[in-house]
Amino acid sequence: MEKKKNYLLGLILPLLVNLSNCFGVIVGETPITVIRAENDSKLDRPESVAFTPSGDCLAVANSLANSVTFYKRVGGEGYVYETKPSYTIEGLQSQLDYPHDLSFSPDGKHLAVANRVGNSITIYKRDLSLNRYESHPIASIQGSRSQISFPDAVRFSPVENVIAVANMYSHTITLYHFQGDHYDRRPFQVLTHRILQIPDGLDFSKDGQLLAVTSHDSHSVVLYQRKEGSQGFYVNTPIQALQGPQTLFCFPHSVAFHPVKNDLTVSCSQGRKNVHFFSTTESGLYATAPELSLEILEMYDESTIHLLDQLHQEGGVKGIAFTPDGKGLAITQNLCQDSLRLPFPVGVLAIYPVSVEAH
Repeated sequence: MEKKKNYLLGLILPLLVNLSNCFGVIVGETPITVIRAENDSKLDRPESVAFTPSGDCLAVANSLANSVTFYKRVGGEGYVYETKPSYTIEGLQSQLDYPHDLSFSPDGKHLAVANRVGNSITIYKRDLSLNRYESHPIASIQGSRSQISFPDAVRFSPVENVIAVANMYSHTITLYHFQGDHYDRRPFQVLTHRILQIPDGLDFSKDGQLLAVTSHDSHSVVLYQRKEGSQGFYVNTPIQALQGPQTLFCFPHSVAFHPVKNDLTVSCSQGRKNVHFFSTTESGLYATAPELSLEILEMYDESTIHLLDQLHQEGGVKGIAFTPDGKGLAITQNLCQDSLRLPFPVGVLAIYPVSVEAH
């Protein structure tokens, strides 16, 4: 038991923050909420995290448990959340199979989950009378027509009825229209690029003008520009690619735009610096080097430390998500090889305070 506690506590230590005077987003060193992988939390290798549009609840995709856990906010505002889930989507009826990412629709009526092993996107509807999401999906995107190929990420557009999916196996981004509870199973656009090598995470900017995608194996982030006047189409050629040693990327996992400043945040699943923030330049493009980096020091249990030599891309920071007002940043972190089933759950989620200052 003591070994388990040391392992869990060692997964996340205080952040060492290097602040830049010209940067608009500042992250505090002490987390407001910490949820550890213990029996009552139901966390087990949390791959991603998302807040409801109102911020009244946060959801976590637990890949090894095939579940989505929901944690209520304590009080009507703020960034303190309960450490025990109010409810969980799980079981055969959920059709969850290695959930790797999740996203709420802008109106909060739907929750989309990317199931990597299940090779599907499952959609869950919010029961307004119970104020919770139903455990059985109302729709799914899967099958040969969908061109879904081991999806690692999913995201709703903030401005129109469009859902984007990052496909790990085919190295593509597929986009779909939806109307009400009906989701098209055939993509209206497929984005690809030579830099895209295992797209692992994606996010839309707050105005929907940009679509950012992390490329795991090329250690880069690709940004697509929306086609002016179109219904959700993006220019096939990226407007910018962040890559090279100056980015400090090392197997980038997730990406998130700040909802107010539109600064770009990228997590890396292994590396010296683990979370990086990029601001825009006078040209309108993003700086190629981060102006703020958070370094998460990791200590590993003796039974799993060998994984660092075997699989450098495993472990470290996974999912990241800002609160709707941008004043909180949730980070999930874990270490566990897919084929290694540890005798206890692994992972931790922490929410850090964020302040925004004028440049």
